[in-house]
Amino acid sequence: FREGKGLTEQINLDLTYSVGFNLACLQHKSKMYSEALQTYGVIVKNKQYPQAGRLRVNMGNIYYEQKKYMNAIKHYRMALDQIPNTSKELRYKIMRNIGHAFVRLGQFHDAIDQYETVVNEGHCEASGYPDYTTAFNVLVRVCVCWFLVEWEWVFFFFLVREIAALLFFLVAKTECSLCHLCVGCQ
Repeated sequence: FREGKGLTEQINLDLTYSVGFNLACLQHKSKMYSEALQTYGVIVKNKQYPQAGRLRVNMGNIYYEQKKYMNAIKHYRMALDQIPNTSKELRYKIMRNIGHAFVRLGQFHDAIDQYETVVNEGHCEASGYPDYTTAFNVLVRVCVCWFLVEWEWVFFFFLVREIAALLFFLVAKTECSLCHLCVGCQ
């Protein structure tokens, strides 16, 4: 409105961004997914908000919740393109989300590739230990799905016992907290 009336000097970019962002977060939490995606889209397309590309993570999360995993992967990858290599922990969390989406699609090899990248390169900045959360995801999400398809239930229970033992070992090794990724609106 203000641009059309020639009142651009009265625009407060921070306030405009904040209002749009909070509206999108509330729409997302209220499960008004199409409205939230539209609001995030307006913010992301505005070139005056240089950090807005990170909101593609939130858009990916909405698509993931809608079980539109390919769209989720697309937006997670677009978010990765916007995030500098110096923000490694954030990049690895997004890669982990991509791995989760691949598991949901049944594309286990792609999921393993994502998880391996995070496990091999990612370290929890707080503790310096490798990302055991992702290693656990590899075991549970990929191996369990494969065992359920290929093997008998007896092997499944054996695998669960082994995973539980590994989890207790890994938790004892690190104080790294398990966390979820959503940019800004938790």
